[in-house]
Amino acid sequence: MVTDVIILAGGKGTRLAPLTDSLPKPLLPVGNIPTLSHILRAVEKAGLRRATITVAYQKEAIIKRYGGIFRTVKLNYATEEKPLGTAGAVKAAVLPAGYSTDQYGDRLTDEGDILVLSGDALFEGDLARFIQSHEQSGADVTIAAKYFNNVTGYGVMVGSSSRIERFVEKPSPQETPSHTVNIGIYLLSRRVLCEIPDGFYDFGKDLFPALLKKGYRLGYTLFDDYWCDIGTLESYLAANLRASDGKSVIGSHCIIPQSAHIESSVLMNHVTLGENTSVCHSIVSSTVTVKDGVTLFHNVVGEGCQITQTPSPYTILSMHEGVCKITPILSKEPLLAKT
Repeated sequence: MVTDVIILAGGKGTRLAPLTDSLPKPLLPVGNIPTLSHILRAVEKAGLRRATITVAYQKEAIIKRYGGIFRTVKLNYATEEKPLGTAGAVKAAVLPAGYSTDQYGDRLTDEGDILVLSGDALFEGDLARFIQSHEQSGADVTIAAKYFNNVTGYGVMVGSSSRIERFVEKPSPQETPSHTVNIGIYLLSRRVLCEIPDGFYDFGKDLFPALLKKGYRLGYTLFDDYWCDIGTLESYLAANLRASDGKSVIGSHCIIPQSAHIESSVLMNHVTLGENTSVCHSIVSSTVTVKDGVTLFHNVVGEGCQITQTPSPYTILSMHEGVCKITPILSKEPLLAKT
């Protein structure tokens, strides 16, 4: 039985700058709904009624947005005063202050399981089925997985679904021993918390390999449904366009004249477009003003910018000390709409 739901939402989201300069990544909207709200809806759908959100970067914005409840899910918050890594943050959120193995060791074997979710990844899988699979397997850890042809940037698992043999962190496509990817959703038997030391500790790099060496049984459940880590500008734009069936996403209180052209783009709240403007394959943050005749093409615009002339394609525009700064998009791929 799951007794704790932990949602990891403390990261800075540096790859999504300048979008995350003024908004924490879990609050970035997908289809005009914050990413974290999508995740909490999945928690509610699975019949779970309590969750703890780990917070750090711009924590006040997250706490202000949700308070103590999301629909039928009661919320608590655990603040990371310093970076603890994924596993370290879960341990700090679940165990009481001053925890010691001697004092709480027996309780850790008796109490329920822990569901861990990422606060910046969208998924449409059935969490109730995932929980049932874990309970039936008898594994100490069950990891949600997907099969990817291209495993670039992901950790992969080698072995069967009932018993993982080893983990390989971010192998090259030419050398990968597996295409079964860890997508960052976990069910943990509570006793594995004893294996997480104080300080920074990561699930994929540290805890899971250590558990295998100590004889714990780890398995995985394949998710065939949609999953997307919105951690890059490309994936964030793609997630929005998928949520809107390929149409552009327009926030609230935007001013858009009939002469403006918008294609495959995301406009957040309070965006003002001038006459004969064009916005294509771009992301425009809140309170941005785009003057008459300006074209945005593969651009990302940070909050508060005023765009008076057409910028170079494939660039990021952001405010620095009252001046709009332009930098190239670092991705090797154009900011195209990929669903």
